Amino acid sequence: MSKPIAVVSGSLGFRSAYIQLCLTRLRHLVVVDPIGTVIGVAAERDFLGHLGMELFQNVRSLRDLMDSHVPQLSTDLPVVSAIDQMVKERRGCVLVVQDGMFAGVFTEDQIPTVLARHEDGSPVSLGEVMRSTIEPVTESASIAEIMAQLVSDRIGYVVVVDSNRRIIGTIAQTHLLESVRTAVYAEMATRQLVEDQLLQVEAQLEATLEQTPNIAVQWYDEAGRIRYWNHASEALYGYTAIEAMGKSLDQLILSASEAEEFHALICEIASNGKTYGPLEYQVRNRHDMARWVESTLFSIPGESVSETFIVRMDIDISQKKGAELALRAENEKNQALLRNASDGIHILDDQGNLYEASDSFFKMLGFSRGELIGQHVAVWDALLSRDELDVKLRQQMGTMVRVQFETQHRCKNGSIIDVEVSGSPVMIGNKRYVFNSSRDITERKQTEEARRRGEERLRFALGAAHQSWFDAYVQTGEVAVDPEYAHILGYTPEEFESSISNWLANVHPDDATDLQRMFELVMQTGGPCEAEYRRRAHDGGWKWLHTSGVIAERDATGKPLRLTGIHMDITERKREQMELASYRDHLENLVTSRTAELSMAKEAAEAANVAKSAFLANMSHEIRTPMNAVIGMANLIRKAGLTPKQAEQMGKLEASSQHLLGIINAILELSKIEAGKFVLEKTEVLIHATVGNIISMLQDRAQAKHLQLTSEIGFLPPHLLGDATRLQQALLNYAGNALKFTEQGRIALRVQCQEEDAESALIRFEVTDTGIGIAPDAMKRLFSAFEQADNTTTRKYGGTGLGLAITKKLACLMGGDAGAESTLGAGSTFWFTVRLKKGVDKTDATQLTDPRMAEEILQRDHRGTRILLAEDEPINLEISLMLLDEVGQVVDTAENGVEALKLAEDNDYALILMDMQMPEMDGLKATRKIRALSRHATTPILAMTANAFAEDKERCFQAGMNDFIAKPVVPERLYSILLNWLSRNKAS
Repeated sequence: MSKPIAVVSGSLGFRSAYIQLCLTRLRHLVVVDPIGTVIGVAAERDFLGHLGMELFQNVRSLRDLMDSHVPQLSTDLPVVSAIDQMVKERRGCVLVVQDGMFAGVFTEDQIPTVLARHEDGSPVSLGEVMRSTIEPVTESASIAEIMAQLVSDRIGYVVVVDSNRRIIGTIAQTHLLESVRTAVYAEMATRQLVEDQLLQVEAQLEATLEQTPNIAVQWYDEAGRIRYWNHASEALYGYTAIEAMGKSLDQLILSASEAEEFHALICEIASNGKTYGPLEYQVRNRHDMARWVESTLFSIPGESVSETFIVRMDIDISQKKGAELALRAENEKNQALLRNASDGIHILDDQGNLYEASDSFFKMLGFSRGELIGQHVAVWDALLSRDELDVKLRQQMGTMVRVQFETQHRCKNGSIIDVEVSGSPVMIGNKRYVFNSSRDITERKQTEEARRRGEERLRFALGAAHQSWFDAYVQTGEVAVDPEYAHILGYTPEEFESSISNWLANVHPDDATDLQRMFELVMQTGGPCEAEYRRRAHDGGWKWLHTSGVIAERDATGKPLRLTGIHMDITERKREQMELASYRDHLENLVTSRTAELSMAKEAAEAANVAKSAFLANMSHEIRTPMNAVIGMANLIRKAGLTPKQAEQMGKLEASSQHLLGIINAILELSKIEAGKFVLEKTEVLIHATVGNIISMLQDRAQAKHLQLTSEIGFLPPHLLGDATRLQQALLNYAGNALKFTEQGRIALRVQCQEEDAESALIRFEVTDTGIGIAPDAMKRLFSAFEQADNTTTRKYGGTGLGLAITKKLACLMGGDAGAESTLGAGSTFWFTVRLKKGVDKTDATQLTDPRMAEEILQRDHRGTRILLAEDEPINLEISLMLLDEVGQVVDTAENGVEALKLAEDNDYALILMDMQMPEMDGLKATRKIRALSRHATTPILAMTANAFAEDKERCFQAGMNDFIAKPVVPERLYSILLNWLSRNKAS
């Protein structure tokens, strides 16, 4: 058995009993009752547990322990911002918040791992690397709960939040232990036996500090000998407590000189009682590995009244120091890159002042670094005003995409240079800056201006000589031409279609063989080759041209790529030659020739009349096909992302394309009407909705001109049937003209029923304005094709003069008429009437998905759907593939009907897009054959074609197609129709 033992009475107080235990230096007290009978044993750990809770109760509120100034950073900030903040404020962690609420913690021990993982410099946000599993505590948590959380998380910090998870502060493990130490000393001061109290505190602190994994704690006497060495010290320095006890640091980790300095510091602390630190320095452990530590030193009473112990608390900051060094190296690298960049790199703060710049930027402008750092951008920008520069700066600050624009810089010597500036916002620390790059484009601008002037001189010279240049791309069939070529043939440059196929297709039949032979010859020999031939002009007549060309470029195999040359108008010369030849002939021959010409002209006219319908259909196809390419490609380019300047230019291109398409449609529609091939639809006409649509479309333009736009609709019979699209087209034409020719006042749209019987009603539509009015002599020709009230070359208002003619013809086709009344200077009223049948709406009830949602739904619900696309025109094929790829479709392609049929025989498809006109086998025949296949008996087949007339649509349905998409293809309508049929197919 163990001796000696200490025996105490069961009635002895807690403090007296603990003092007795300390005085005897035993670990147990035997407790007896008044008659000496043993009633139990009190162990030292029992006293320590109770005493620890008693000490912790001295901490009245968590706010006494909290640090409310720990940095709080957003989850979207880069990790480098957090590291900068930790280094700057000498902290071991930052708190990560999202929407003002606690999201996680980023600590210094994570820094090396993050830097190693992203050593390529790719940006990393705090949200990606934070410790999000850390559970915060509320302010009502007990000290015991705090200690339990510290042990559980093992990061040295506890986050305190309110009931809404908004951060109140943090409690550091070191701060908590320091508070415990203070509480212990306060408790000790109230006890009578100082020596026994110190023993109690020593036991309590040892029990606590041994569970502190991140803080290496050592006690030293005034001679520098180690009196205490916790587990964290063992892990940091490699020596066990048994090995370290009683030794000085020069025997373990310090050199003789370092130990001497440390001993002097110990003596100083022992004499003045001050706290030193935190101090950072480098030491080497048992294994000679260098470690950076942050030390705090202070004195505590020793084991006797005259004795003083020095406490040293070391925190291993090697990882943080490594991160600081890595960050410093990264900053030095970035600084070197910035200073040595070839472009004029310059960084602006949110006020537009220069924060930093590359050496090349200062060299470009001729200023020294000291002359420009801190100066506003207006000091060197010579084109934009300060307000404009501030607007541009806010634009760059407000977007994450790169903004690019051109401006001018003023150099120190007063010279002006043209520059292209591109930049985007960056975060430096917690502040937002704009990172810009200026590139000197003065030489490029001068070259462009010289080229523009040269082109103007060449164009002037060619125009004066009735000549024009061309540049044909043999492989694609595209041809770039001088605008003078369009003028020679009677076209405007905008409406002229230029391609090799169009060129050869419009050559006079008598000259086609010779011209084809010349074309093949120049392909073989490279030229130069010349030919004289007739080409069809805009008015249907023939122009004599003299063309000479050479091969300007070949590929690596010698195949021709580009054919360039000159077109010369020799019509007048040929006319003079023919007149001279005619004068030499006998008058009888002349009469005979004239008679033959008249006969040929009569036959040509009759043949033209017979072929008019076919010609119109072909023209519709030939015009809509390239228009589909123009509009489709513009749409895809816009989707790919543009600079503001490019977006503005693209908007003008799209507006011009739509305007050209409108003109083409009007011309073809008028021709169709005149040929007697125009077919009206018969669906329910919702007149209130039609008028509302027109008011909605024109309201913004009317308000821009401060005009009052109103509508008045009288009583109308229900369920009127007619061509709703043509009615809206006619009324919109009237309203648009009124808006064009009215500068002040009002515009009114009126609809009323003029007469009604059991089967139909005559409806009158009219538009009244307070515009410029029309002179009486101009009224007579208003409704003629290509006529306007003002046909002079100095007219103020543009237009083709087709709208009124089409409106009148549509009205007549619908059993009505059209007309106008006007007073010059006072305004006009344009009207038309139509006879509409009565009945029940029998229109197709199929409801297409909102086009704005169709694309998103296709990408979400039908991605990966396999589709067959039959299209022979390469550009339209490319555009269709890009549009389908945008919504995630898997597409097989066929260039003709034969290929489409073969693919359909071998594969299952959810849907088939079919062009009408294709080589070898057209789309109609291919559809009939595909429908005969059992696997595609019900597969949706959609026509996607430039044959846009009603009879074309009917032929498609008769062949077995399910729907019809006219070119140019509108992406939103394509997606809506695709979604409709794919959803049907999926449901079935």
